[in-house]
Amino acid sequence: IMLYLFTLKLTGKKSVAFLATLFLISSVPALIYFRTARYVGLPILLTILLLYSYITIFEKKNWKPWPLIVISILYFHIMYVACAGIILGTLIHFYINRKSTTPENYKRIAQAAIVTAIFTLPWLWFNFPVFAKITEFYLSTSDRVDISGWRFLKNLTGFLFQLNNYIFPFILLPLLFMRSLRPYKNEMLLCLCCITGLIFVSLLHSIPLQQYIAGSFPLWYILLALVII
Repeated sequence: IMLYLFTLKLTGKKSVAFLATLFLISSVPALIYFRTARYVGLPILLTILLLYSYITIFEKKNWKPWPLIVISILYFHIMYVACAGIILGTLIHFYINRKSTTPENYKRIAQAAIVTAIFTLPWLWFNFPVFAKITEFYLSTSDRVDISGWRFLKNLTGFLFQLNNYIFPFILLPLLFMRSLRPYKNEMLLCLCCITGLIFVSLLHSIPLQQYIAGSFPLWYILLALVII
C-alpha cells in the first residue's frame, strides 16, 4: 500500500503506481525477506517511508521534518548501511534540486540532518571496534571471503548480477532515456541516486548478499513500471 501511495505521489500516475506495487508483491526475493523473522524485509518499507517524507520538501507549503527524522533514526538502527546509502542518494538529489525548495524548507532540512546525526553518529563511534570483528567472523566461517582491494569490484559484480537476474533486467536501462519519460526525469533521478548510493555503501560488506540492497527493490520496480507504461 505504501509503495502505491508513494509512487502515485511521485509520478501522479495510478497505472505506474499499480504496476510498481504489483511487481513488489509478486517479487520472490521481496516475499522471502518479508516472511523471515529477521529485519531484512524492513528496509524495503523504510525506504518507501523515508522517500515519501523526503519528496514533500519540494512542496510550496511548510515542510514538517519530524517524520523524516523519526524514520531515518529508526532505519539507521535497523540496518545502518542501507540507511546510509539511501540518505546519501537523497542528499545528492537534494543538492541537484536545492533551488526547487523554499528557503524555509531548506533551513528545515539542515535542522533535520543535525537532529538525525545526534541520534545516529554516536552509535558508530562506540561500536566501531565491533566492525572489525564482523570481518573476522566471516573469515572464520568461509575461506571464500575476499578482503583484498578486489572485493569491491567482486561485490559490485555480485550485486549487479543479482539485480539483473531477479529485479530489473538491465537490458531495459536505455529505455529510461525515451522521450516519453522526460517529464519524469527528476523522479527517475531520485530513484537512481538512491539506488547508486545504496549499492556504493553496500560494497563495504564482506559478502555481496542480496539482502543488503533489498531497500532498492521498490525503486527498481518504479523504474520498471515507468518503462513499461
